[in-house]
Amino acid sequence: MIQYPAESTPGVPSIIEHLGRHPMRPKQEIGQAMAALGFRVPRIFDTYQDAVSSGDRFFARSEHPGELYYSGLGMSYDSEGIHREEIEAVQKGIDDPDRTYWTLRRIARMAGAHYGHVATWHLLLTGKSSHGFDTEVLRDASLSYWQAAKGANYFLVPDNGRRERFYIGRVDEQEFYVVDEGEINRPASYTGENDPPVQELMGYYERVVGAAPFDASVAHIVECAYDGETEPVFLQALPTRPRQTAEFAVTNSQDGILYVRGVTPKEGIEFDILPYNPSHQDYHGGPFSYGLYDSEGQYEYAVSHAAALFPSKGGDYLTPNTFLRELGKAAPAHSGRSMMFKPGVTVGLTETAYKQLHGDDPFTKRRAWVRSDGTRATIRYWDSVERAIKQL
Repeated sequence: MIQYPAESTPGVPSIIEHLGRHPMRPKQEIGQAMAALGFRVPRIFDTYQDAVSSGDRFFARSEHPGELYYSGLGMSYDSEGIHREEIEAVQKGIDDPDRTYWTLRRIARMAGAHYGHVATWHLLLTGKSSHGFDTEVLRDASLSYWQAAKGANYFLVPDNGRRERFYIGRVDEQEFYVVDEGEINRPASYTGENDPPVQELMGYYERVVGAAPFDASVAHIVECAYDGETEPVFLQALPTRPRQTAEFAVTNSQDGILYVRGVTPKEGIEFDILPYNPSHQDYHGGPFSYGLYDSEGQYEYAVSHAAALFPSKGGDYLTPNTFLRELGKAAPAHSGRSMMFKPGVTVGLTETAYKQLHGDDPFTKRRAWVRSDGTRATIRYWDSVERAIKQL
């Protein structure tokens, strides 16, 4: 079996220890473990045929050992959606003992893109790019079948660098909320009439991460279904970064900086600034920056980068609150959540500041340094033209 690099990632060892192995089907195996601990979990069918025979609405959820950590690999089919026929085709492809990378890629449009993402993820992690290796990686891919849960679908995640901040997203309605010291911030300008049950969901989050499979010192992305009447239904939990409080304070002006998440060491961290380009010779060498709307940027988070820099597109008119709205638009997707919460530090910049960091040639790698206390950040960079260190 392939050794998956995420096994040493914070939050992952406790799951492996509880299960006794690296799960081949993380969603299913963790779900079953949580059910055994008394948490409400949807019925998980043994086979595709069992799911169909039940007559109930169900979801076919992608499974792969890499999904234990990297949620950007996730794929889900709704049995009542437009991809009903694709579910059966994908399952037949997975059941084929002679399947190759290309046969899975060609099954259908949605599945083809998904399995391409899985292979690219491993290319970035390992540097191996032969089709034989791609096929080996996809040998570990499968599907699990879950009865549809009643209620709204929420994701819950604390800010790992601010004890008083918590994020709640409602996936089925594309809603995003930020809770600061118990007060709900609605960056997308909702009316407040349909606010989520904040205290109930935050309490549920703590019960989940306090359960045996998880390490509560690590911030997790917890996904659940909640109808407002009964206990929430567990869907999945993925570790992000350790929760920590800075023992220092950043005091410089925040001109050009709209959003900060995550804490660096007191001495800060150095990183490279380079746009998404997996063919670039330096691509495997360190942290990178990318745009919030770069669909390919999701791969970057697979390699546990130290820093992520998001530009606000369309000028410098965004405020910290409206920038949160832009983040919220990306958050309902698994890849968007990974973009926000998986890097060690996430910094939102005005467009001018972002361009200043990249310089006149955005495709030239530049060296930079960031120091963050979880609320404020300082960024310095090496200007190769003027041969000087500058600060935003």
